[in-house]
Amino acid sequence: ATLYLQKGKIELAIDNLNVAINIFQEFKYVPKYAYALGNLGNAYQVKGDIEKAIEYHKQALAISQTILDHLNIAHWTGALAHDYVYLEDFANARENYKNCLMMSRNIGSSSLEARCLQGLGLIYRNESELKLSNECFEKALTISHSLADIGLQGTCLLNLGQNYIDQDNNIHAKKYLEQALQIAYQTHDTLLEAHVLWQIGIIYEQTNLDNAFHYLNDSVAILERIGIAVGQER
Repeated sequence: ATLYLQKGKIELAIDNLNVAINIFQEFKYVPKYAYALGNLGNAYQVKGDIEKAIEYHKQALAISQTILDHLNIAHWTGALAHDYVYLEDFANARENYKNCLMMSRNIGSSSLEARCLQGLGLIYRNESELKLSNECFEKALTISHSLADIGLQGTCLLNLGQNYIDQDNNIHAKKYLEQALQIAYQTHDTLLEAHVLWQIGIIYEQTNLDNAFHYLNDSVAILERIGIAVGQER
């Protein structure tokens, strides 16, 4: 299911997760049951069905709280925060990200800390606080390098590239986006590839419409092939 999700095969991921949930529920393997529920929420989040994402993330969080699984309490709190970003409920998103960030530092989870920083970076971007947004993404990128987490590096680079487009600094934006695109190719991350191509297309809209059309068209083709709404935030 995780592999299908990474490759953008959302329906196959959902099918496999539902099978896993039934197995874990039958054998009363509660931690894995909660984890599968949460990942089903992740799949629906990628698909764009945020109401279902929230439903499954809340179930995973409630079970994790019951069994005192502190890592996954923090993890699903962060996932809910990202759900709220999609709904543009930034007050709830900010609260959940800050709680997740505090918990991740308390339990020493650098990976989760980086993902919370990314989430806060998205909120600051929405509020046009691009300096604060950049700081969050840069901190997350530094952590991702220390963890050798290439997938996280790709997402950080994408977000920084988008921020620099918003700041009319296309030279910096292209530098970050080209690095993100290489990671997408290296890891076969089609979602990352599509979103990076879209941002590069936006850069070329100002200077070369043929190139812009090429990149934007490739991005749309990938998103349509894997069933993701065009323009959906990563």
